[in-house]
Amino acid sequence: MHKRGQVTIFIIVGVLLLAAVATFIFLQDTAGEIVEEQETVTLSGIQLGDNIQNYVESCITKTGEDALIYIGNHGGYYNVPPPFDPTFTLPYYFYKERDFGPSEETVTQELGKYMDDMLFFCLQNFNTFTEQWHY
Repeated sequence: MHKRGQVTIFIIVGVLLLAAVATFIFLQDTAGEIVEEQETVTLSGIQLGDNIQNYVESCITKTGEDALIYIGNHGGYYNVPPPFDPTFTLPYYFYKERDFGPSEETVTQELGKYMDDMLFFCLQNFNTFTEQWHY
């Protein structure tokens, strides 16, 4: 009877040990999958962030170039102040012996106004990226 009890205890301990090892392996695989999923989400977030940064930088560059061309074609102004030639929408720099030429500060302000008004159209409220966002 004593030997049968020992065998039973060894079988129970063996089954418990086997169950513990199986549980450990299962949890390790599950944890690995969770870590891989988190790494994928993080990597896609980094890639999306880089894409957004590149998109914004290219929009700023393009809008800035357009601003310089537009303001250059309009005599240094975004909204040409009077007096101006209505046919070509160009300012008079000298009119009735007065100097109406824009200062460097004025041209800088006009560039800022153009950027404020037109950058939204380039960014398009980030609609390009709405399909890539996962909630």
